[in-house]
Amino acid sequence: FAAVTVDEKPCPDIVGGAPTTAVKISDKVSCEMFDDDSARQIVDKVTRALKAGEVFVDTAFPHTDQSINNCPDVDKKLTEAACWRRPAELVSQPALFTDGASADDITQGALGNCWFCATVSAVGGVRPDIASRMFYPPHYNPRGIYAVALWVDGAKKAVIIDDALPARAGGTMLSFARSSDPCEFWFAFVEKAFAKVVGGYQGLMGRAMRLSTVPVMSMMTGGAGSYADPADDETWQKVVEYASKKWLVTTGTKEVAKSSGLVATHAYSVLDAVGVEGFKLVRCRNTWGRHEWTGDWSDASQLWRDHPNVAKACGVDPDRPEDDGNFWMAWTDFRASFGQLNLCRFLEDDFKFTASIRGELCSADEQRTHQIMRCQQIYVEVARPGATLAVAMSTDRAKNMRFVILRAPADGKYHKRQEAEELFKSRYSNKVAGELKLPSDCDRLLLIPATCEPASGYGFVLHSDAEVKLTPAKVAAPASVTLTWPSGGCKYHAAACPAASLVVSAPAPVTLTLDMDERFEKQGVQLALCRASGNGAGAAWPKADLIAESRFVVATSVTLSVPELAAGSYVVRASTHKPADAAGTLTAMAAERVELTAA
Repeated sequence: FAAVTVDEKPCPDIVGGAPTTAVKISDKVSCEMFDDDSARQIVDKVTRALKAGEVFVDTAFPHTDQSINNCPDVDKKLTEAACWRRPAELVSQPALFTDGASADDITQGALGNCWFCATVSAVGGVRPDIASRMFYPPHYNPRGIYAVALWVDGAKKAVIIDDALPARAGGTMLSFARSSDPCEFWFAFVEKAFAKVVGGYQGLMGRAMRLSTVPVMSMMTGGAGSYADPADDETWQKVVEYASKKWLVTTGTKEVAKSSGLVATHAYSVLDAVGVEGFKLVRCRNTWGRHEWTGDWSDASQLWRDHPNVAKACGVDPDRPEDDGNFWMAWTDFRASFGQLNLCRFLEDDFKFTASIRGELCSADEQRTHQIMRCQQIYVEVARPGATLAVAMSTDRAKNMRFVILRAPADGKYHKRQEAEELFKSRYSNKVAGELKLPSDCDRLLLIPATCEPASGYGFVLHSDAEVKLTPAKVAAPASVTLTWPSGGCKYHAAACPAASLVVSAPAPVTLTLDMDERFEKQGVQLALCRASGNGAGAAWPKADLIAESRFVVATSVTLSVPELAAGSYVVRASTHKPADAAGTLTAMAAERVELTAA
């Protein structure tokens, strides 16, 4: 938070050392946030310090084009925002909420962020109390300062904003998000808070999207996000469950005919789902507040009159259709028209405990399942055996990631091979979440994240119905080096075998893995670990120097594990039976720091 100002002048002693931190949400998103309680204290101090007629100015998010067009990789500039206006300059009686929050409050502006509007609409439609709890103060503040609460990695944070909003030429209408009631501003302030998080309004556009739908759902609610495919048979029951429990569901259209009334490749909120008299019906909302489905069970459909009990169950009056963006449709038509469902489950009722952790993903080949054991391992302690866990994984850059959950012993140490029982394994995907009920005798786990792409940062949030603790397993970062083959030969032909120097800082188990690249024609490959001779790593060695060796296997990957290796210097040799026009990556993993260098 750069400064707190009054009429563009610094207001002294207001921030007063409050614990603000740069919260990293992804590799493109990092925003200064306060702890929620500290943010409330700042709002109170600023409000008291301001004199009559003075308003708060947030210099960290200035009223300039810098806060609107912030994405240089997007060629389309937003030109709809000609000036900035405060609510009191737009209407005579501004309010944060005029009659609570609802889905019908949401009107999308010129930003092209239907995905975001659909998420906020879903919150207003099924859990308006969450929208009201996001704000401090929870009412209109004439001093123009608010703390907007957001959840990041399971912790409640807050972004501080002022109430100036981008407006169109003439300054009489907001450029972007606005409520159907011009006196109500909560939706515009939520959009501004997220715009500040991503560095500017342009970062919320569909073509830029510094954040995506499910992370925004989780940030607004603290819930656990997941995904579902309408084509799957079990998805209908899941949608009914989410609707009945007032959890969030949004979706987006595929390419659809204009005659259907739907907008192609556009986001919609899913507000209800019912099964009555053999019909499966879904209620959706267009974020534009208009343009509705025109097929079966639309507002003007004769089916409502033919089935009055269904109309009553759905709360539909066929004599009073409204073009307000809300509509019903059959589940079969929904499946044909819409793609992936974005889901967010509220966990406060079922899961009282939350733990989170961030770290660095290690690359692990999807086709080589043993490689995931080289990745960072997270030791999970659960207070009660048989507890239920909900796990959500996010990543900075990787599009394909996964995690594995194993039963683990109580030592909290790094495990060099998949020795324990596997309890859960996600598929490689760019969206990873899962729920697991532990066996009745299990309260200790290893949680292992991985990607099949270059390494990137990750975040885990774990929710549980019992107290839970996450601790990185005791393992140093892996060391690796690339080896190339001048020719071929067994390990006793030193000149033909690439070698690496290995330095171990303290006694520890060590695992060596050699992964050949895609040019390698599958043939015999082997690893040997030897004592270092005075002639250097490239010299030949007598058999007496051999400490351990792997089997000579026909494969593209080979592993050699040493239960305990003393501190010191060693030589690792890799051999192939024939000359290999290829290279391989040698990796060393240990509980203590190790170094690898090509000899």
